[in-house]
Amino acid sequence: MKQLKMIRPKGEVLKRNLPEGYSFAFFTECQADIDAWCDICRKADMCKSLDNDEVFRKVMRSVKGIELEKDLFFVAAPDGSKIATSALIHNKEKNNGYLHMVAAIPEHRNLGIGHAMLSFAMGLSEERGIDYCVLTTDDYRLPAIKNYLVGGFRPVLYEDPESDMRQRWQSVAEKLGFDSLDFIKE
Repeated sequence: MKQLKMIRPKGEVLKRNLPEGYSFAFFTECQADIDAWCDICRKADMCKSLDNDEVFRKVMRSVKGIELEKDLFFVAAPDGSKIATSALIHNKEKNNGYLHMVAAIPEHRNLGIGHAMLSFAMGLSEERGIDYCVLTTDDYRLPAIKNYLVGGFRPVLYEDPESDMRQRWQSVAEKLGFDSLDFIKE
């Protein structure tokens, strides 16, 4: 079964700030940042492998067009530890952005950090003149999907021979308390 897909057309960015004391930091090419990224993703149940270099290579370095020190960012807690991450990868051929690997460790959830990360990523999109942003996600990531919907992303109906995409989105909408969703057909 394919992941759910969402698209955010170019438009006004809903400005959301990080909680007091938290800050954004871009990835730097060092083992400490690779390890921090893997730790966040592992604690957020987004990767299982214990080999940090292998996971990072497969999930981040392999993404076509990624410029790690420009596209990948963290949220740092007041104590300086990195507690959340995301990437906005600019596909210059299509002039779109791909929101990739959005994760936060559980102890720092429900503080508005996801909203602030999305706002930050969409601000980067605007700065780069990107026409639209794309992401994929899983049906069970309901808090993230709600954040994306509130942030201007729209669900995409596309062909999946293993599932009924409209039915899956309707189930998500019901669970989130949305009466209806404004679909994009692909």
